[in-house]
Amino acid sequence: MRGGLVLLAVTLLLWVWRAADFALIGSYAPAGFVAIGCILMGLGATGGVGIWRFGVRAWGLCLTLIGFVRSAITVALAIDPSVTVHAVEAQTALYHSITAIHLIAGLWLLINPPQLNWPR
Repeated sequence: MRGGLVLLAVTLLLWVWRAADFALIGSYAPAGFVAIGCILMGLGATGGVGIWRFGVRAWGLCLTLIGFVRSAITVALAIDPSVTVHAVEAQTALYHSITAIHLIAGLWLLINPPQLNWPR
């Protein structure tokens, strides 16, 4: 199940990168999201199997919801692109690939959360 732990780490690292990027322009909301994710994983790692599974599934649910929202924004901008030109310009290949990562990783973590195998 190391693949699940790698996926979990990649999603957290992607959000750390996003939080640092947004912090440079003065927005700290992604940093708060990363903090929530780290708190969920930390509590789960120290609290037991049930809490760990809950924390991973909560993180997966957050990623899935973010992916669905980003997909809805893409569809809304395709239907009515007159909203703002900046929003349409932000629809790059990187944006779509990150949205796909959110959806796939979030659903994977919801359905099949990785297990921790170290002694407590």
